Amino acid sequence: MRVRHLGKVVVGILLMLNCSVNVVVVGLNRSMWDEPVALLVANLSVGDVLFGFMMVVIGLADVVFPPPVPQPVCVTLQYLVLGTSWQVKSAQLLVALDMLIAVVLPLHYHQVMDDWLKPMLIAPWIMMLINLLIGVVCSSLQLENTYEYGLKHGWLNEVGTDCRWELLPSVYSFIWEGGLFVMSTISGIIFIYASLVGVRQRRAIEERGESGTASSAFFLRRFKSMYKIAKVIILFIALDIIGAGMRVSARWYYIPLVSTAIHFVRIVSLGAETWVYGMNNVSLRRAFDTFCQEHLGFLGFARQVQPEQLMMRAFSVSKRPSLEGGRSVKRPSDNSWRHPDLQLDEVCDSRSRH
Repeated sequence: MRVRHLGKVVVGILLMLNCSVNVVVVGLNRSMWDEPVALLVANLSVGDVLFGFMMVVIGLADVVFPPPVPQPVCVTLQYLVLGTSWQVKSAQLLVALDMLIAVVLPLHYHQVMDDWLKPMLIAPWIMMLINLLIGVVCSSLQLENTYEYGLKHGWLNEVGTDCRWELLPSVYSFIWEGGLFVMSTISGIIFIYASLVGVRQRRAIEERGESGTASSAFFLRRFKSMYKIAKVIILFIALDIIGAGMRVSARWYYIPLVSTAIHFVRIVSLGAETWVYGMNNVSLRRAFDTFCQEHLGFLGFARQVQPEQLMMRAFSVSKRPSLEGGRSVKRPSDNSWRHPDLQLDEVCDSRSRH
């Protein structure tokens, strides 16, 4: 039993270390603070780090306290970790929404995100507070917990001594997993819809022979990056939908072994999601490579490039003066949901046309 508790601690620590990379890279690189998607991914990663931290605390509580863990302590910790899961999944949904805007409204991306970025960063934490408020209300009403509900309906035979979510009110558990199910489903729909729209637009561009124009090339490069991410993330979202659906249906039919296995895979996938987002984003990849070179002494995922290539790439994302008030605005190429290997080609093409 103690090995299982230490397993929670180890998994939580690994999740914290893994997801903290994006937070550190974005936090140390001030130039990333102007990139909407970098901030959204960092916000998602902060939630993952907090989730991992709460897993560590729960695992240590199981080790430190003689079984069972005092119920007030366990219930408080479980509310915090499950509330964090709402922050993570709502942040994931908003990252998906950001990518949809980048594909559907490529030329208006920065204009839209300038208005909506702050609410999109705050919304996941509001969702976490809403989850905690629901938990407080359910506990104050002294509703039966999931163990009591399961024993009454015959799909549980004993009450565990670990600090587990089954100690929480059954109604709260139903609302919690139902919320995860809804958010994951919406995220999946957004990814699929964006992919279908992108494929349709890509075919139309190819049929019209407009792939060489600046606006079409900008869209195609951004869509290529998004499409790669969507194919991987949809698999993780499918696990969330299945896992949440099984937890919701557990009120009527419970399969402990399968439910536990899927739950473990869902936790592991949290760390993989942040890397899929980060390593398919040009700005985050560059910031990660810079961080590795400056602080760790080696090059990250980017290719070795010559100094003159770095200068040309820097030129390709430079700012140009606006005609209105002398204010600097970002060129369309500043949007970072695009393929990193094509930026140098864009600069060369623009120079050859002059």
